[in-house]
Amino acid sequence: MEATVSEIHRHPLRPTGFEEPLFLGREDKRKILEHLRESSCWLGRASDISATGRTEESCHVFRRPDGSAHLVRAGSSCPGRRRGTRKSRVRRVIGRWREVSGWWEPEGGTDRLCFRVLIEGRDRADGAVVDLALDRNDAGGWILTRVWD
Repeated sequence: MEATVSEIHRHPLRPTGFEEPLFLGREDKRKILEHLRESSCWLGRASDISATGRTEESCHVFRRPDGSAHLVRAGSSCPGRRRGTRKSRVRRVIGRWREVSGWWEPEGGTDRLCFRVLIEGRDRADGAVVDLALDRNDAGGWILTRVWD
């Protein structure tokens, strides 16, 4: 389900009849998040991410023998849309860094190699900048940590 910009701007921010208190409490915030979840698919997905604080998505990065790399992500979770996978060619690496934290914790902590990359869009004129991380802990694997564009 695709949404237009005007549809997004017309969508009510609060549930019908919701009286906003001076200071929002936990229950008030929960009502607003439930309102967003019941909205169209694009709003529901955004509210799920903000409600859980989870911005990380499991993905795969494949490198072909010709040297090109591809990002593969799970398809849409919206009802009525094809599930499948989405594959995007990595045009170039913009930056790299390493994140290490919590190494003193008994559970381990974080040890990741991070990459900011430009991926190809649906038509080759556009694209997006995303942050990817390669987890160096026991679990391993690639994680999409942020989408910039």
